[in-house]
Amino acid sequence: MAIYALFAVIIFLEMICTAIVLFSLFRPLDRIWPPKSDRSPERILMLLLFNLSSGGIITLGVLDWNAWFVPVWVRGIGGGFWAAGMSLAIQAVTCLGTKNTTGIHSGLVIKGPYRWTRNPQYLGFMLGLIGWGLLSASPFTLIAGMGSCIPLFLVPRAEEPWLLERYGAAYADYLQQVPRFLLKL
Repeated sequence: MAIYALFAVIIFLEMICTAIVLFSLFRPLDRIWPPKSDRSPERILMLLLFNLSSGGIITLGVLDWNAWFVPVWVRGIGGGFWAAGMSLAIQAVTCLGTKNTTGIHSGLVIKGPYRWTRNPQYLGFMLGLIGWGLLSASPFTLIAGMGSCIPLFLVPRAEEPWLLERYGAAYADYLQQVPRFLLKL
């Protein structure tokens, strides 16, 4: 029963994140993300939603471990995605710094993994959370991990106009040279 409740909470949190990102995309003057100031409650809200849903997915995988038959080789691929994704995300957070990572404007970063993808944190989390779902052999965890990809896929579209405002021509050049994720989408 706890697994069902946790799954429902995670999906609910992901739906709220997605709604906030969509609102920010379609109403940029009233946006919630990226935050309008360093001390905005919206910044704290988004960080809380992301951390709770991501932590929930990890917890769900532990609680629902081996609930589903998944061949060993698929679990191995999942483990590889988990390790690679989390490594990429951690490297990107380290390279970008905590201020930029949490929506506080502190300089354009185009080094490290940002040379190959404009959003290595989001890409890493997407790969990692889907990989965790496969590794844990939990259908609920896999679905929740895939659900987390929706706001992570959309949020760069809300951030790009904000980044263009702050960094101007330097960011416009970066947009042209480096793909949003791995391919030009």
